[in-house]
Amino acid sequence: MAFTFGPHRARPACRALVLLTLALAVPLALAWPNGAAVAQERKPLLMEGKKTLYQRVLTRPGARVLKEPAPEAQPVNEDVTPFTVYYVYARKRVQGATMVEVGATVENGPIGWMDAKQAIEWKQALTVAFTNPADRKRVLLFRDRPALTGLIEAADPGKAYGELYEAILANKPPANSPVVSIEPAEHVDIQQQFYLLPILEHQQALFKKGQPATALKIASVSLNDAPPPDEKKPERMVIGFKTGIVFVVDTTITMGPYIDRMRDVIARVYKRVEAEKLEGDVSFGLVAYRNSTKSVPALEYTTRIYASLKDGVAGQRFLDLAAQVAPAKVSSGPQLPEDAYAGVLTALSEMDWEQYAGKIILLISDASALEGNHPLASTGMFTAEVREFAQSMGVALFAVHLKTREGAKDHQTAATQYEMLTRFQGKDNLYIPVEAGSVDKFGQTIERLATALTEQVKAARTGPPGEHGKPPAPPAPAKDAEAAGVDRKAALVGNAMQLAYLGKKKGTQAPPVFEAWVGDHDFDRPNLATLDVRLLLSRDQISDLQQVLKSIIKAGEAAQISPENFFADLQSAAAALARAPKGVAGATKSGGGAKNLAETGLIGEYLEGLPYKSEVLNISQDLWQSWSIGEQQAFIDRLKSKIRLYEEFHNNVDSWVALDGGSLSGESVYPVPLDALP
Repeated sequence: MAFTFGPHRARPACRALVLLTLALAVPLALAWPNGAAVAQERKPLLMEGKKTLYQRVLTRPGARVLKEPAPEAQPVNEDVTPFTVYYVYARKRVQGATMVEVGATVENGPIGWMDAKQAIEWKQALTVAFTNPADRKRVLLFRDRPALTGLIEAADPGKAYGELYEAILANKPPANSPVVSIEPAEHVDIQQQFYLLPILEHQQALFKKGQPATALKIASVSLNDAPPPDEKKPERMVIGFKTGIVFVVDTTITMGPYIDRMRDVIARVYKRVEAEKLEGDVSFGLVAYRNSTKSVPALEYTTRIYASLKDGVAGQRFLDLAAQVAPAKVSSGPQLPEDAYAGVLTALSEMDWEQYAGKIILLISDASALEGNHPLASTGMFTAEVREFAQSMGVALFAVHLKTREGAKDHQTAATQYEMLTRFQGKDNLYIPVEAGSVDKFGQTIERLATALTEQVKAARTGPPGEHGKPPAPPAPAKDAEAAGVDRKAALVGNAMQLAYLGKKKGTQAPPVFEAWVGDHDFDRPNLATLDVRLLLSRDQISDLQQVLKSIIKAGEAAQISPENFFADLQSAAAALARAPKGVAGATKSGGGAKNLAETGLIGEYLEGLPYKSEVLNISQDLWQSWSIGEQQAFIDRLKSKIRLYEEFHNNVDSWVALDGGSLSGESVYPVPLDALP
């Protein structure tokens, strides 16, 4: 099968890298040298043209770390796992060979030498993660860039790709096939099980109709004699697949009838769970939210957990706790938005999701959500950052929006927010409107949704997920288009999470390294991303980034009064941060005349040259002064939301990775999505 994995925890609080197997080729689980490192004052070599970024390499299979800079020297470690990440401390030409002095960490210094031919230069800490292949063709990996870009620029790229794809799956590749591998059939969530597919180069491209794409050169690990995947014989059972579903419910004064109907629905769903003998494999939780008690103390709470997922394993226990839920006795005020994101963040942060492969939140509301810049919002986060946080936790967000007559003026705002909030892995959104706020329609909707999601657990016991690109059949024939839409969304999530769970269960292998080119968008639907590019930022770098954004915010707030001083304030902040005891990576440039924020030296060099468009780096004095006060404030508020997201990343200990295999430290890295960067 495509993905094989070994244990993914190297320490109780730190994850090691797992091995990612491509169907005709297999990447890597990192193991680490056993040689003891001696603390030294020396620092690694800097990358050319950089003042803060060190040179790094990835090891090839068969690499050895030697005691001396000579090919025949005694080894420190003869069995270095492919793709071990090393810093470069020195380079020396010896006996016709280039030798590289390497070390696993900056703190501990070099541990020995290796032949440069056994290493791959890694210029940026960029890695690729495959999006879930549940509803698309899998990604083909190409031998060279022209073969890939030729398909991207074809008159009908979907047809050309499809013909090649079917030939590869049938194990009948064309003569001189440009394809060297294919994406695994199963999915592995990089946030839950970190794997490394380092990006070595990237180049922009365009589909024939003008949609942008990026061609990426990645390093992988191939299995020389691996047979092609047998698509007709998938694993028959997804053993141990459990689903946790948390209801996040608006309990403001207008929600009484919906709360009552929700309880009735969950009682019926639990009866089905018991009848199907799914107890223990499906659990429900319940979080209620209202609005700021600072504004209206009589609301009693902003969020409250009525039932944890542990409580929800037993149906009667959950129903007894849910019986305590009641709508507020007072209005939360004249404004329509409620603090929905406070409820979502409570569910994400305070529920125990660890044992569940299916992780689902059902947000139920008749109003839009307070964005992070609202004075009554408790989260400080905007919609996009809440979604990024949920995705980092591997949680799918559904939003059931009650479009009541009273909230008519708020409907479009809520729909826009919740469509963005519930975008699932860059594909479809999981937004479900209930027209006219009908209580009966609401009951039918959540019963169908909850039933469909629990049916996924039953289906996982008896057979594999649906054929890739074709979601599994709905639980029962849909009577109307709305019901069919609910079925489709539930099937998309259930199928994707089963594929992710299958990926997590595989074993490990470690074959030779190869390099290949991949495209980051689907050939049938060029707007659909197939790859998610991540930047590996260290704990120190994320801490620096937070400090820098706070400095930009401070300068921006001051410049709303004196806009002509914006860049002068930024350069003063850069100088101050550079003089700080630990300094800030990137805050090393000096002198005036900066044309944009990147040139102030305030933003770290690790954000330069990435395959994404940064809002922050391109801010200029002229652009700032051209903005209205409202536009300036919106920019500042977006940065504040980023800071809150980085705080959540920092606190999500399970997603940090020690590239040296040790315990968490300032050099541990987090795979930050490019969309989460400022």
